[in-house]
Amino acid sequence: MTTEIRTEPLSASAFAEFGDVLEARGSPDNIINQGNCGRYNDLALMEMLPGGRTGISIFDAKPRSLPYVCDMLERHPFGAQAFIPMHSNPYLVIVAPSAGGKPATPRAFIAGPGRGFEIAKGRLGPGRVHHCMRAIGAAERTLELMIKRAATREAFGRPLAKLGGNPDIIANARMAIEQARLLTLKCAWALDTKGVAGALQEVSMIKAVVPSMLQKIVDDAIQIHGGAGVSDDDFPLTALYGYARVLRLADGPDEVHRAMVARLELRKYQNRKQQ
Repeated sequence: MTTEIRTEPLSASAFAEFGDVLEARGSPDNIINQGNCGRYNDLALMEMLPGGRTGISIFDAKPRSLPYVCDMLERHPFGAQAFIPMHSNPYLVIVAPSAGGKPATPRAFIAGPGRGFEIAKGRLGPGRVHHCMRAIGAAERTLELMIKRAATREAFGRPLAKLGGNPDIIANARMAIEQARLLTLKCAWALDTKGVAGALQEVSMIKAVVPSMLQKIVDDAIQIHGGAGVSDDDFPLTALYGYARVLRLADGPDEVHRAMVARLELRKYQNRKQQ
């Protein structure tokens, strides 16, 4: 049995049950770029974690031609922006690295038809360092709980700290914390001395390494605590595990950051080969 479905015009009211319709109608909410672009602001908002905010806007800009004189640059330090064209024409992308808060020499790119791009959030680097610093502190707290439990709880007449592979677990936790701490310190140094653009690899490395380190240590601590490890009434380990697991997704999942590390590493060898 088949059902015949008739098409109908797409409108905001007709589609309201299913979601939002994004359309640039009427006068723009803001006129920007010296009057050359109209912005239809926040036509849709998306659900985010507490403190986050993401909106979708439509820009209607006047077409330009080459050669083009760029006499204005805007700085967006507090948010990432993704631009997706609604036409099939190539377009010009002009960006500039930061030099002490001021634009350095701009670079111009021609984006092919249908290609979008994203301007990275200027505070993502320091923000990720902050995440990792907190995660390292959480790992220290977890290791403290693990050692207290292993030193005071006995099985088969011996403390847990001296049973089986538990000494290895404790040693590996300490070494992993120190490795993560030093990598985070190097990332902070790179941000201070080279800026976000020069520390992209270090930022991605700590974001991939530190939350996984915390998750592993919390998991080991839960195991040493036994049933008490999953009791919210006695120990905070399940909350710490949830925090670590979420952190492996927040600000980009592990896979994205490892891909960034690999891409930047491969680029070094490509540059050497060209030389």
